[in-house]
This record gives sequence, structure tokens and C-alpha cells, in this order.
Amino acid sequence: MSEEILKALMQLFAIIAKQDEGVVQQEEKFVKTFLASQLSKSQVNEYMDLFIQNTEKEERKRKRAEKSVDKSSGPVKMVDSVRVMGICRKINKTLN
Repeated sequence: MSEEILKALMQLFAIIAKQDEGVVQQEEKFVKTFLASQLSKSQVNEYMDLFIQNTEKEERKRKRAEKSVDKSSGPVKMVDSVRVMGICRKINKTLN
């Protein structure tokens, strides 16, 4: 799996993890298991660090959004949906 795709997946995992009030241990375990099935142990640590950095960014964004007037409804915000689509398009281009 290419580095570009792995980075994009870490972004996707972070966006999804923040949807339910932040990352929990079960989500971290899922990401680590996924990475372990694809990468060497040293790479697993590298990409787990990237996942954690992304989740911290997402958490900061979520907290800022809570302070402002949030006009989107439901558990999945429109901004997140657009970001997920953009990341998926990037992955698709890389795969082609």
C-alpha cells in the first residue's frame, strides 16, 4: 500500500473517530490491527503516530465547531462529509 493511501486512510479514520465524541481505545485498537495486517512493526508505530496527530487536529476542530453556531444537523457534519469525499477521490486517483 502506498504512503499516500496510508496517510489518506489515517485522515479518514480520524474524521470517523471524532464523530462520536473522540477516539476511544477500541478505535485505536482497530487502526493498529489494520496497520499491523498491512505493514512492518516500525511502520505501524509511524502511522499510529500520524493517526493520533490527525485525531488531535480533528478534536480541536470539533471543539471550535461546538463553540460556534453549528448549522449542520445529525451526527455527521456536512463539512466532514465533503472532506471524506475529497479524501476518497484522492485515494481513487492513486489507485487508478
